[in-house]
Amino acid sequence: MDFRVDQKGKYYTTRVTKETVTVTARLQDTIVHGTLHLAPDNRLKDEMNSAETFVAVTHAQVFALTGERPLYTTEILIVNKSQIVWIFPHDSSTPEPAPAA
Repeated sequence: MDFRVDQKGKYYTTRVTKETVTVTARLQDTIVHGTLHLAPDNRLKDEMNSAETFVAVTHAQVFALTGERPLYTTEILIVNKSQIVWIFPHDSSTPEPAPAA
């Protein structure tokens, strides 16, 4: 791997390693289910409070508020964070949305 270390011991690499977290978020008129990529040692809250205006959701499914089947499925969805009403991470105890038929 190509990297350099500064005098304080900080590593700089050409590729940023990120942690993934599966999330469900409510936008104004839709529900989005997918994966967010967090910087190392960042929490979901840190990502939502960062200065970036947009967040990328990969492997995204977009549902109507009352829909059981996705309206859209895409590899990447760029979401304006100001449109997010609520968001939560999934863990092993959180049930996943039903798969699309």
